[in-house]
Parts: sequence; structure tokens; C-alpha cells
Amino acid sequence: FNWVLDNLKIKNDWILRLDADEYLTEELKEEIDVIIRPPQDPRPCGGRNINGYYIKRRVYFMGRWIKHGAYYPVWFLRLFRKGKGRSEQREMDEHLVLLEGRVGKLKNDFVDDNKKYLTWWTEKHNNYASREAMAISNFKFQISNLGGQAGRKRWLKNNFYYRLPLFYRAFAYFIYRYFLRLGFLDGKEGLIFHFLHAFWYRFLIDAKIYEKQKV
Repeated sequence: FNWVLDNLKIKNDWILRLDADEYLTEELKEEIDVIIRPPQDPRPCGGRNINGYYIKRRVYFMGRWIKHGAYYPVWFLRLFRKGKGRSEQREMDEHLVLLEGRVGKLKNDFVDDNKKYLTWWTEKHNNYASREAMAISNFKFQISNLGGQAGRKRWLKNNFYYRLPLFYRAFAYFIYRYFLRLGFLDGKEGLIFHFLHAFWYRFLIDAKIYEKQKV
């Protein structure tokens, strides 16, 4: 992503990052249209003094919107002025960061709705688990100026979650997500998602760390 920013001749004043399985709601399209109007446009514009915007992600899993379990709303910096944003250089969990200026929040959501089967999802997260386990084992907790909700979550992960005992922390995280943060309200699809994402995936990371420690 940074290579694109550095090497392609981007003509637009604003850049929006979307993955292949993501799309904008109609309400968000209209909201962004107001933000990115050029200065000469006489209509009201909301982005004159702001260089970037956080947007809420709405995740669908097996066709169901995952609304609970601390998984919504989750905010990401996705819209920024050209030259004012950049991606972190990290093994895992990289985010866009604003280099300078003020940041705002948009009201409407973008949607993450991957249509691939569960086998693809588990294979992808098995790969993610290997990368995160390697980063943890090598103490690769790069520091950046990541702010907002993502910055707070990363601080909690690095300074609290990873200080808990191996394996037990995966149980604790699932209980927190599924029971305390009401993940059970997401139905059967939510049970599958929160179990796999909050327990299986986190337990797998710990298992890979443990395996590496035994070598």
C-alpha cells in the first residue's frame, strides 16, 4: 500500500482504502461525497480542516451481521488526504495512521462481507496465527503513532493480554467476548464466529508460541 502511495500518480485529493471483500453503504457514499467536495464547490463541505476520517466496519459472517461481542463498532482510519496518511510496517495488525492534522469520524459504515467458505477462513487465520506467534516470540511490538480505538486496543493487547498465562488467556478472552460483551446475541453464526475468532484463533497462536519455545 505504501508503495502505491509513493509510486503511482494519484490525482485525487482524498484516498479511500478498501479491501476486495469490503464495500460502502449507500449512506456512507453520500456522506463521503460531502466530505471530498473541492474547495470551489459552493455546497457545504465537511472536510476543510480535517486530514483523515475514522469509519466504522460492519462485519458479516456466514451472512449475519456480527453486532455484539465487542466487534461493533470498530473504527478504522480509511479515508485521508493525499500525503497525510500511511500504512504501518508490521508483521500483523497493521493500520493506516495519520501523519499530521486533525482526524474526524463518519457516521455511516463500510461493510466487510467475505463470501468464501469456512475452510478458507480457518486457513487464513492459521496463517495469521503463525505470523503473530512469530512476532510475539521475537518481541516485534513496533511502536507507532496509532491513535483512537485501535491504539487503545493494541495497548491493552501488548500490556495486559500478552502478560496473561499461555492458553488461559484465550479462555478468558472468549468468556469476555461471548458472555460479558453479549456475543451470544449474534445467534448460531455468532457462536461460530466468536468461538473461532476469540478462542480457537487465540489458542492457536499460544500453541504455536509454545511449540516454538520447545524447539
